[in-house]
Parts: sequence; C-alpha cells; structure tokens
Amino acid sequence: MTPATLPSVAREIEAQILKGCGATVEWFFRSGDAYTLIGSSDAVRAAASFCVSNGLAKLTEEIHYDDETEEAYGYLVAA
Repeated sequence: MTPATLPSVAREIEAQILKGCGATVEWFFRSGDAYTLIGSSDAVRAAASFCVSNGLAKLTEEIHYDDETEEAYGYLVAA
C-alpha cells in the first residue's frame, strides 16, 4: 500500500465534493483542522454548503471573492 500524501488526500476530497454536489474546487490544508476552498463563487458556495450540511466542516467567516484573482475563498474548520 502506498502511503497517502497531502496532495493526494486533497485530490480525493475535491473528487468527493465534485461527486457530492457537482462543484469543482481546490482544497487546501491550512493547519491541523483548518481548510480553504478555492474556485468560482458558485462552486465555493456549493462546496461549503455540501461540507457543512454533511457535518464535515463549518465556515469560519463569509466566503470572500478576490477581484484580482477572480476566485472565491471559503475558510473552514473541521466540524
């Protein structure tokens, strides 16, 4: 068995979010129990809602949209 790497775990989480709610996002580990969702505003809102409604995580603040990068950011912590 090959040990899991953080990038492979993040890809698996992204795949589960896509399967669960149809949202394509990037998942980043910020610290032990803090995560960031990055993508379009609609995708980040859908993914955050999916994570919250399934008891996986909770939003720590409102979803932010950055005009410069044209991406939205959702900050979560483990539920």
